[in-house]
Amino acid sequence: MQNGRLAIPGLLAAYAAMSFPDSLGVVADNLALGGIASSLVFVWFAALSLPSGLVCAWAGPRKAAAASLLASLPAFALLALPTGRPVAAAALAFAGAANVLLQVALPSFAAERFGASRQAGVLTAGLFVKTLAAVAIPFAAAFFAAMGWWRLLFAAFGAVSFLAAAMLMCGAGGGDAVLRRTPSPWEVFRLLSDAPTALAVLAFAAGVVADVSFNLSVPASVRGRFPDVASGAGAAYAAYFGVKLAATLAGAWVFARVDARRLFFGSAALAALGAAALAAAGSFAAYLAGVAALAAGTANVYGFVFAVASPRHPAEKSPEVSALLVMSIAGGALASPLAAAMRGFLPRPEEALALAAILLLAAFAALANAFAERRPR
Repeated sequence: MQNGRLAIPGLLAAYAAMSFPDSLGVVADNLALGGIASSLVFVWFAALSLPSGLVCAWAGPRKAAAASLLASLPAFALLALPTGRPVAAAALAFAGAANVLLQVALPSFAAERFGASRQAGVLTAGLFVKTLAAVAIPFAAAFFAAMGWWRLLFAAFGAVSFLAAAMLMCGAGGGDAVLRRTPSPWEVFRLLSDAPTALAVLAFAAGVVADVSFNLSVPASVRGRFPDVASGAGAAYAAYFGVKLAATLAGAWVFARVDARRLFFGSAALAALGAAALAAAGSFAAYLAGVAALAAGTANVYGFVFAVASPRHPAEKSPEVSALLVMSIAGGALASPLAAAMRGFLPRPEEALALAAILLLAAFAALANAFAERRPR
C-alpha cells in the first residue's frame, strides 16, 4: 500500500545517503587509496549521468532511486568488512555508480511528485540534509574508530539507504503518473538547444569548479598568507560549511515561497564579492568574511539551476534535464589541472580560479534569467 506522506521523508533520507561521496576523504586516508578515490567521483558523473537519465525515463525516478539505494547495500557490506584494498576499491566504484543514479533520480522524482514550481524548495531541503550528513561523516568515523571499527560508517550508510528505499517505495505519490518512455541520448542533448537550460548547465559547472578550487586553496592560502593564525584552515572550513548550512536551510524555506530565479543573481553577485574580498584580504578576519560571503552566495546554486531548467520542459522530460545538470558536476575535474597550469603565473592559482569561476557563475546566471524571461515556455 502506497502512502504519499512518506515521499518527503524518503527523499530527505535518500539525500542523507547521497552524501556517500563526501566520505571519500576518510576512505582514502584509512585505506591508503591516495587520489584514486577522489578522482573516481568525477569519472562517475562524466560516464554515468546520461545512462542514469535514460534509466529514470524508462523505469521512473522513484523506482530508479529505490533501486540505486538497494544496489549500494552489497557494496556497503563489503566496505564494512575487513577486505583488502582491491575489493574495497571495487565496492567503492560500485557504490559510486549507484550514487550517480540516485543523484539523477531524486531531482526528477521531486519534479514529478511535487511539480516544477516546488522542486527548487524540495531539492534545497534535500541538499541541506545531504550537507548536514557530510559534515557529520568525519565525526561518525571518529566515533566508530573509538569503538574499534571505523568501517561501521558503511553499516550506517547501509541502514540509511535501506530506510530511504523503503520509504520511497511506499511514498510514490503522483510521481508514477508520468508516462514512461525510452528516449535516445540525442534527445537528452537536444535539450541544450534551449538557451536557459544550456546556461543553467554552465552555471552549475562553474559553481562546482569554484567549490572544488576554493576547498583546494584553503590550506596553502592560510599557511602562506596568515602564518601566525593557529588552526586557520580549520576556522576557514568551519566558516564555509557553517554558513553554507545556514544559507541552504534558509533557501529551502524561501524557495518554497518565492521563485528561486528572482533571488539567484543576487546570490551569485554576493559570491563574486566574497571571492574578490577573499583574494584581496589583508587580515584573517577579512578573509573569513570573504569565505562567509562566498559560501552564502553559492549555497543554493543547486536549487537555482533546476528552477531555471525544469519549467522549460514537460514533466516527462525531467529525467533528461536532471541527467544534464548532474553531468555538469564532472566539470569539477577541471579544477586541479587548471590550477596546475596557472601555477607558473600566479602565486595563489586556486584562489584565482575560484574567483574566475564565480564570475562566470554570475554571468551565466544573469544570462539564463534574461533568456528565460525573453523566451518563456
